[in-house]
Amino acid sequence: MSFPEDWPEHELGNTGLTVGPFALRLPFFAQSHSPPKSNTLVVVTPGDSEDLLMQTAPRITRMPVMLCVGEPAFARRLRGDIEQRLSSLGRSHVDILTLQVTDPAELKSGGALQTLFDLRSAGIAEHLGLYCGDVRGAEWLALNTAVRVIATPYNLLDQSADYRMIDAAHEHGHAVIALSLEGKQPHDTSEAVAFALATRHRALPVLDATPDHNSQPMDDDTLRQARETYRRAHPAPDPLPRSKPPEE
Repeated sequence: MSFPEDWPEHELGNTGLTVGPFALRLPFFAQSHSPPKSNTLVVVTPGDSEDLLMQTAPRITRMPVMLCVGEPAFARRLRGDIEQRLSSLGRSHVDILTLQVTDPAELKSGGALQTLFDLRSAGIAEHLGLYCGDVRGAEWLALNTAVRVIATPYNLLDQSADYRMIDAAHEHGHAVIALSLEGKQPHDTSEAVAFALATRHRALPVLDATPDHNSQPMDDDTLRQARETYRRAHPAPDPLPRSKPPEE
C-alpha cells in the first residue's frame, strides 16, 4: 500500500460517504501542495478564519466537507453563524455539520440541537455530528443523541476513546472522527501517522498534511504493542453516570 497514490477507500459509518484513509484540515489547502483525491474529507474548524475559508473555497469545490462550529453565546445566533461560514466557503450545504459541545447537559436543555436538526431538514447539512474534547462527554453524546458522527480526540498519545467510547458510538450507529481542537495534533511523527492509518476504520483521523510516500499503517503486532503500552500507563475513564451527562 502506497500513500498517497493508492489510497484505500471506505464508507464512513452509516453516512453513505466514501472517504479516503484520513481527512485533512482546511489550512492544508491554503498551501501550494498538489490537491489530494476528491474523496478526501475536508475538515473546517471554528478556528479557521473567514479569510481562510474564502481563500481555499475554490480548491475544495468537489470534495466532501465537515464544517465544525462552536456554540455561540446565544443559541438563536447559531443558524446565522453557520450560514455565514457556508457563504465564505461558497457552498449552499455541507456533507457533515458538526457542533463543538463543551457541556453535554446544556446541549440537551438548550436549542442548539434543534437548530441542527432544522438545518438538516432544510438541506443545509446531509449529516449531523457532535464534537467533544472530553472522551466521557463524547461517549455520553454517542449514547444519547441521534446524530451520525461523533468527533473526539483519538491518537497515539491519547487512546482513551479506545476503552469504551468508540465501541459505544459504533454500536449506536455513529461514525467516529479522530479530531482534536485543543492543542497541537500529534501527527508530526511517522509513528503517529502509522497509528492513525492503522486505526482509520475505528476513527477517521484528521491530519494536517498528507502522509509522505513511504507512510504505512502499523502492522498488527506493532499496533497491539502501542495499545498495551498506553493502557499500562493510563487507566480507563470512570464509568458514566446512569442518568445524566458527566460533570466537567
